[in-house]
Amino acid sequence: MQVCIINVILSYLFYINIIRVAWFLIKYSRFLNYLLLTSL
Repeated sequence: MQVCIINVILSYLFYINIIRVAWFLIKYSRFLNYLLLTSL
């Protein structure tokens, strides 16, 4: 039972990290596109 709870917590943290990284990449790619457009 305790192993199941640990697995749930680990997967929860794992998905939160994926969402944060994806959000950061989207934000950063938009920033890079802005830099490219302004440099042209």
